[in-house]
Amino acid sequence: MILLASLTVLAVVLGLTLRQPSAEGNDYPRLDLPTRGPVLVVLAHPDDETVGAGGLLAELARAGVPCSFVFLTNGEAFQWSVEQENESLLLVPAAYVAYGVKRQEEVRRALADLGQEEAPVYFLGYPDRGLKPLFLQHRSLSDPYLSDLLGGTTSPYPNAYSQPVFAGENVLADLQRILRITRPALVITHSSFDTHPDHWATEGFLLESLARLADEPDFQQPQRLEFLVHRGNWPGQVGKETQAGLFPPYPLRYLKENWTLFPLSTETQVRKERAIRDYATQLTVMNDYLFSFLRANELYLRPFPEGTRSWEEPVRDTLWRTLFGGADFQGVSMDWQESGLRICLTTASGSPESVSLNLDLLLLYPEGSTVYAVRSGDLTSCPTGSSLVRDGNRFLLWIPLDRSPDWALVDASSRYAATNIDQTALWRIGLIGSQIPTSPH
Repeated sequence: MILLASLTVLAVVLGLTLRQPSAEGNDYPRLDLPTRGPVLVVLAHPDDETVGAGGLLAELARAGVPCSFVFLTNGEAFQWSVEQENESLLLVPAAYVAYGVKRQEEVRRALADLGQEEAPVYFLGYPDRGLKPLFLQHRSLSDPYLSDLLGGTTSPYPNAYSQPVFAGENVLADLQRILRITRPALVITHSSFDTHPDHWATEGFLLESLARLADEPDFQQPQRLEFLVHRGNWPGQVGKETQAGLFPPYPLRYLKENWTLFPLSTETQVRKERAIRDYATQLTVMNDYLFSFLRANELYLRPFPEGTRSWEEPVRDTLWRTLFGGADFQGVSMDWQESGLRICLTTASGSPESVSLNLDLLLLYPEGSTVYAVRSGDLTSCPTGSSLVRDGNRFLLWIPLDRSPDWALVDASSRYAATNIDQTALWRIGLIGSQIPTSPH
């Protein structure tokens, strides 16, 4: 009991330290209002657009810049809220579908309050909390994802964009079709630093869709802005603080040159607050959290330069990562070496044998994609000749290949004994050709 109490106090103190406002807020560059459209906003759930980018969207509407919106899911998997809506713990798929329809209605009201009432809205109808398995496992139509909440492998929503079978191939096809229709000059979406699996999978689907359109001569690659919604305790359950700035989570401030702040006027803050209040289903259970995004500015991440081969990861950003440095990722690098792909993950200290590694690797070729998975160090699903070696504070993964992919994407997680410790962002690198769209990760 004494040890538990001590760890709890330490976690609280550490958490408060990590949430201290940045003293360098004025050093972050300001984002000028984009004036070149169209703009496409690609989102995992209703309400993400308002909390992450509502102020910018209101200003784009005021400036007459045309916007379109894509929601990959309807956000129906918030079980606690669905139970409250139905006043029952015994829920059937129809209850979740009805909740998803209600969230569609909320997003339309919110967009109207942001001045975007005329904007086209595409509801794709894929399962909430199902985007990560669609992105990494259930990509093929021959192996669809079964959603227990929605009661099947196809979308039950009457207004789903293509009435899709739940497969990653269909998500990609829908997004590519919408990108061709909208021809955006700017895409606003989630950051893969976001720890919600639906959010970084949304960015992954978008990046893969853009890569597949790279060779189409009449399609121009858009600029991108990304926003963060979930990252540990950030930004804190503090409610609205309209005079305070919104700055990056402490562990991600090393990306200083890539963060940009978009200041919000008082009038724009009022619009954003009104839009947040339209999400009554969410406010009943996460009021203070949603209003924590009502600040003096919004926060965006710009893409990294093309050719980035290695990335830093935040260290000591939670109590467990501080205590178990051998499972706390410090950096990731990825290189093509003539006959294969070499991936190196470094940790904050030496990695003992009790630290296990999970890793997903997606390779994109002109004719399609291939996914390899490492689970607790097991290379069974990888090509023959693959190897994983521990060398001090490094995990060295070698994947033999007969040719280089156009680009590769990797994410990793670690466990110490039976405890999850760290999760990397969704890192991506272009390996061949200059026409491949780059990612900030």
